Amino acid sequence: MTVKSRSGVLREARNVIEENLGDPDLSPALIARTLGVSLRTLHRAFSMSDDSVMSFARRRRLERAHGDLVRADNPAGISEIAARWHFSDASHFIRNYKSFYGATPAAHLRRVSRSGVPRTRVALTFYGREAGRATV
Repeated sequence: MTVKSRSGVLREARNVIEENLGDPDLSPALIARTLGVSLRTLHRAFSMSDDSVMSFARRRRLERAHGDLVRADNPAGISEIAARWHFSDASHFIRNYKSFYGATPAAHLRRVSRSGVPRTRVALTFYGREAGRATV
């Protein structure tokens, strides 16, 4: 087996995370096992980025949840979206969402409904952050 560079492990780990965001069992152990590296190597690779392994996964899940929230054709409520993206409960999701986007999901939906702009159009930017795109 060849030794992978930290940047290579980081890139591959991010790909594994992206491919498994919908998996409730997504964990550092699963990612390391998939890549054939140790947990220590995985965590060391992420130490060169702004995220830990699971903070990257949480951020990507938040971005996907945000995308679901603003889609006009998605009638799902906040709790259902939180469950779909494997947040432990709605309050955990709401706290993380507010921390990342600067407002609660409900506040965002109120803002969208008052603006008269279609929900899908608002998905492009929200509170100065581009939604639904990974920062790599």
